[in-house]
Amino acid sequence: LVGRRRQSSAGPAEPAPEAESSAWPLAAGGALAASILLAGVAAKRERLVARVQACVEESGPQGLASDGASLLQIGGLMLAFSLAQLPVDELKLRLLASGAVQQWGQLVASFEADVQQVALGALTALLEGAEPMAAFNADAGLYSAYRDALPPVLHASPTATPLNDSEVLLDALRLAAALANHPQFEHASTDGWFFERLLEQAAPATEMDSLAALYWSCAAAAASRRSDVAMELLTSPTVKRYLVLLAPPADTLLGAASQQASDEDLGELLEPYDGIVPEAAEQGYGRLQGDAAADLRDSLIEEYSRLALCRLAAHAAEAEEERAAAVAKGWEAAMTEEERAAWYEPFFETHATPPSDEPPPLPPPLASQLTTDEHLAEALASVAACALGGVVWGALRGLARRRGVLRAVGTTAAGAGLFEAAMQLKLSLRGRLEGDGADADGGGNFGGGRANYSTPVRLAAATAADVLVSAQVLWLLLARLRAPFAFGGWALGRAVVLASDLIDVELEFMDDVARRRGGRWGGRACVACVRAAELWSCLMGLVVGGACGPPSGLVGLRVSLTAASV
Repeated sequence: LVGRRRQSSAGPAEPAPEAESSAWPLAAGGALAASILLAGVAAKRERLVARVQACVEESGPQGLASDGASLLQIGGLMLAFSLAQLPVDELKLRLLASGAVQQWGQLVASFEADVQQVALGALTALLEGAEPMAAFNADAGLYSAYRDALPPVLHASPTATPLNDSEVLLDALRLAAALANHPQFEHASTDGWFFERLLEQAAPATEMDSLAALYWSCAAAAASRRSDVAMELLTSPTVKRYLVLLAPPADTLLGAASQQASDEDLGELLEPYDGIVPEAAEQGYGRLQGDAAADLRDSLIEEYSRLALCRLAAHAAEAEEERAAAVAKGWEAAMTEEERAAWYEPFFETHATPPSDEPPPLPPPLASQLTTDEHLAEALASVAACALGGVVWGALRGLARRRGVLRAVGTTAAGAGLFEAAMQLKLSLRGRLEGDGADADGGGNFGGGRANYSTPVRLAAATAADVLVSAQVLWLLLARLRAPFAFGGWALGRAVVLASDLIDVELEFMDDVARRRGGRWGGRACVACVRAAELWSCLMGLVVGGACGPPSGLVGLRVSLTAASV
């Protein structure tokens, strides 16, 4: 009897170790939050930032493309890339002033597809935000540095065709639009060929990607201000054809992409973006129906294309007047019928009158953001992927324990899906609280992201609070809902959609580095891990694609690792 009483009294104390083990998210979250706060304080030091950025210069234009590239060298480059991606005005201004543009520009000349993608992503990230863009526009040296960095993307090599990559193409068009709107652009005279070739090579992408069409038309409208660039564009049948295709009919303001909407609807749609598009009702940007981001993007594409055609028509008229004056003085011969037929375009007459109101120099943040449907599709795809990851992880853990397989699968899948749903809701709420980076002149967060933080400490504080909230949610799932394996399932599923969070660092890049080091066991293990990750991403991509359909379908077929995951 005494023995039974001792066993019964000891029975209720058994769950204590399990309760202690389920508290690990709180401890890990606290440690991670403290580390983030310390990193934010460390980022205030000039020497540390300069040392990290020096990793880019040490890589050199051919360093990562050579067989001598080390994992330490690659890790340093990824750290510098992550530093450029941080949404902190203070850091971006320091990097712009310290020569980071020249250092990243050297890597664009490496003609390695993945290196170019990383370098262009960093160059674009440095201009995101109102303050970095203002600093860029005020510095003629930065204009020269960006202009000198971009030409390699126009040249194909045996290992890369840069503009075939959608991310490289979009970054190049964004930077071209920023260059063409720079005050120094009107005084330059040797870069007309670059804009003509970039717009000609990138024109076919406008049929498939609305964001590419937006920045392509914006760059064309801004570049056609200068007469030498306009004459280059007038000699390109491809550029003229796509401008006509994107522009609205000459007898309408915005064409078929815009519909009438009441003043109340207009106010509700554009209230958060008041001041981005001046006098939206008069310009027609507010005549939106359906999703605000998609409709604004379509209308801006039409307006930029229409403005480019009007400017090209004006320059063509000036050229014809100069030609007529030269013919009258006997300096030149008159055009033959064949020459006139080759020169003349119908838009010379239909777009002879410039628009009364011009669009903003750069697209406002709203035009670059995902539509509501795309946000919902991404969230659903992410939740579905995490739930499927929970199924796999729960099955593995249940089989390892040799009992309760179905229960482990069910609780892990539900826990992983609920945790990801909570994370998506938290991201949505944080985005609403932090704003959208808009400013009055359309030059806010030029990628359409959130507003920047003023200092690294403020970013660290916000991120630490975010981590603590996530840790609390995970602890509730593990301890209260009894889903002990939810985090593992969530981590597996999240790997499928990780590429949508940051600029990609593709698996092929790691595979290539691992092959160069394949003579070592570490290199062979890295290759095996990459192959396993590729197989997993393909499997999850097919399942998630079949479950969710477009636009998230088959998203895992080319899953990439971000700088954080590397």
